[in-house]
Amino acid sequence: MTQLAALLSLMDSVSTSAVATLVIKPLNKGAALVAVRPDCTVQITAPGLLMEGLTNPIAVDAKTLLGACKNRDVSMSVSGTEISVRSGKSYNATVACSDDVPTIPDGLSKLDDDTQETIELTQDNLLAIKGLLAKVKIERTFTGIVDTLVSVRATAKVLTLMNYEPSQVSSAYAKNASNVPDCFFVLPAGVLAKALNIVGPMRVTIGDSCVVFHSKQCIVRVNLPIDTINAIDKNAVLNLVTSIKSIDTAKPNLTTTKNALRGFLDNAESLIAVSGDVVVAPATGNFVAASVTTTKGSVKEKFEGSVSKGFSLSYAFMRAIVNKTKDDAPIELKITDAFAVVKTGSTTYIASLSES
Repeated sequence: MTQLAALLSLMDSVSTSAVATLVIKPLNKGAALVAVRPDCTVQITAPGLLMEGLTNPIAVDAKTLLGACKNRDVSMSVSGTEISVRSGKSYNATVACSDDVPTIPDGLSKLDDDTQETIELTQDNLLAIKGLLAKVKIERTFTGIVDTLVSVRATAKVLTLMNYEPSQVSSAYAKNASNVPDCFFVLPAGVLAKALNIVGPMRVTIGDSCVVFHSKQCIVRVNLPIDTINAIDKNAVLNLVTSIKSIDTAKPNLTTTKNALRGFLDNAESLIAVSGDVVVAPATGNFVAASVTTTKGSVKEKFEGSVSKGFSLSYAFMRAIVNKTKDDAPIELKITDAFAVVKTGSTTYIASLSES
């Protein structure tokens, strides 16, 4: 049952729901395995899967059936409300099944939405997007949404990804060497990351309420969270791109080393229960005064660097800045009235400032 194992692995990679119902549908040759969860549906065609007695779709608990077949070369048959699993002369198992099959959208790869965008992506395209996605990873800090959003924008020369939520943005670009077709789409970060685990080539169809990833291997249909759908605004993304370009020309307000800032943050970490700010101020000589104060206590340190103007920034964002800076690179943090910005190579990270 390698197809079933592959199906469940793929389902786990694209779904956050814990329970999966498996629907087995008879085909002219073999069967179709369809795993259904509240947030997504995944289908794999298994031409080599022959089940005696399978004349209509049946439903079964996916992990129960996989457990009965695990590490065995099996044959299966259906009779009434049971699937009989046999291996050799000495192994037999039965798994309960039902003809009460959950609703599966007709034509999984087709959407009913009026608003659609379809993009054809090769395996090289997927790898290029996946590489940039790793560079723009951010941790969700805004509780008003289920996930951060990622925009993918490709032109003939440049591929750009931007991961964002209301309080932070991470952007990265690269030469479009794999020739990702001209496109501009926005998806939840988790949905995109998990879909990139599917082997290409792939057709991506994006609708108002769901997205479909269709490859030779499978069809994956994922429902978009309502709050995420409402948050998707391509014009806002384009405005952020413009903001990043204007900030790039500003001079840094904080200059220090990664090791100095990381050491201070490591000591302050135990004080941060849920959230907290790092206060940064100029100090005498070529030094930076940093402090964190919470109900648990305080940590203060002066380390080498320079600050042109004091500011306060979320500990989580300061940690993200350190994580996104290469070990041998200086940290140059730019401050505007509303943002803190750090750039490393082709990656730019922006966070909203607290009041200083």
